[in-house]
This record gives sequence, C-alpha cells and structure tokens, in this order.
Amino acid sequence: MSIRQLKTFLAVADTGSFAAAAEQLGLTHSAVSVQIRNLEQEFGATLFDRSRKPPTMSEAGRLLVPQVRDIVAKFDGLAAGVRDGGSLAGEVRLGSVGSVLTGLLPRVLAALRTDIPGLHVSLTSGLTNDLVAKVRDGQLDAAVVSDFGAAGGDLVWRPFLSEPLVLVAPGDAPDEPVAELIKRYPFIRYAPDASVGRVIDAAIRAARLRVSEQMQLDWIEAIEAMVASGLGVSVIPKRICAGEHRQSLKTLPFGKEQRYRTLGLVERRGHNRSHLADVLFTRLEMAGESDVK
Repeated sequence: MSIRQLKTFLAVADTGSFAAAAEQLGLTHSAVSVQIRNLEQEFGATLFDRSRKPPTMSEAGRLLVPQVRDIVAKFDGLAAGVRDGGSLAGEVRLGSVGSVLTGLLPRVLAALRTDIPGLHVSLTSGLTNDLVAKVRDGQLDAAVVSDFGAAGGDLVWRPFLSEPLVLVAPGDAPDEPVAELIKRYPFIRYAPDASVGRVIDAAIRAARLRVSEQMQLDWIEAIEAMVASGLGVSVIPKRICAGEHRQSLKTLPFGKEQRYRTLGLVERRGHNRSHLADVLFTRLEMAGESDVK
C-alpha cells in the first residue's frame, strides 16, 4: 500500500469517477484503475462497484474515506516538515537491487543530500532475497527490493512503484508480433532466482510462449546491452529511468494481461531508524510518481 494509491482513492471519491480523477492527477485512466485494484487487493475488499458506469463507491469504500483522509493529512504534514528543512539527522543503512542503483535511487539520494544534509545513507547492493535477509538480521535498516510478497511478522513492505513488463528486441528487428520475435531470436532470460525473474517467468508461462534460451543474466543493463547488440530478445521491466541502451531497442507490450515489477521498501517493524526510513520512502514515492506522470 502506498500514499500514492491512497491519494488516488481520495481523488476518485472526491471527483466521482476514475476518468475525472485521472485528469485531476495527471495520470492515465488505466493507471488509476491499476492503483485502485492494487489497493483493493491490499484491503481484501471491493471499494468500487464496477458493474455501474461510472463505478460507484461501495460501503467498504465509504467507511474507508475518513481514515484515508487522516493518513494523507499526516503524510502531507511530514513531507512539508521535510521540505521546510526539518532537523532530521542520522544514518540509514540501505540496501537496493541493482537496477534501482542505476535509475531512480541516485536522483533521490542526490536530492536528499541537498535538502536534508544531516541525513546520511550508506548503500549496499544485492538481490532481493539476500537484502531481505540482511534487513531481518539487522545488518540493514531498510532495502529497496522487487516483488517481496512475504512481509509480515517482523517485516514491513511498502510498495512505491510498479513498472510494466515489456519485450525488448534489437532496434532493427522486423515489425512482427511478440510471439514471432521470440521465435526468431534467442532469448535472454532474467535470472529466475531473482524476484523479478520469477515474475517474468510467470508472465512467459501465462503467455504460453516457448523460448530458446541463450543467456541468463541478473542485471537489466547487461540484458539491454546484449539485446541492443543484436544477440537476442528479452522480457524486462520498463523502468521509468531508462538505461543508456533503451533508445536503441525496440520495445513492445508483453502479454494480454499486463504484468508488473513492483518496487518497494522493506524494513523491520518499529526499528529505531524508522523515522529516517519514512523520509526515504516519501522521496522514493514522490520521484516515482513524478516520472509516471
């Protein structure tokens, strides 16, 4: 659950329609629908009756509105305090999956250094499972990881960005459907032991496609470089901060049902640097939201 989803929920409640909320927020109608659907999955309840046009709020949704307004108001107060130069100081030991280190995270950390000079972030890279283990053991305060669905108990998982899966092909690839391109080229697989690799494998199985695997790599930039060199095709997340090879790739939507890589912050419940992690999460979410728009 994210503050962005909660704000989108309030926008739909206030404007009375998904389309009006999308216009107010500067998002697409489908982006609003995805956020509301994710929120409904988090709450385990239907918030809008989609059998009506436009969708109408359910009783569960109406009961939720005042509580969500309170949460959003508290968040806005925290964000305002940070923007106004609050006296936040200390160190956060942060882990991150590799693809975020070359995309979203440098921008966020650079902005934090300027806005909150007393906040220091020490950084470690790794795969989701390794980073989560380090958070659980107390070696890290928090970690930016992909598709971590086992939160609970001593861990808290806060998603802040969803990126759609796409097929990437060499720039000079023929204008053919995804299934034909996968037949034509060797397949470069994102390592299946990584969380996003499992998401990608599930999407390939759902599309009922057979691939001729040539390589397994666990770094998105490496996959893009191989594809850009004409060595195959791959399925990867469409990152909001594109890598250097993205302009030389042909990018196509993948699957009849859109699937996503979800990034989020995982941390121990109630750890003593949670207020600093809150600031980091706020900035990650704000950066992701601005680029999605």
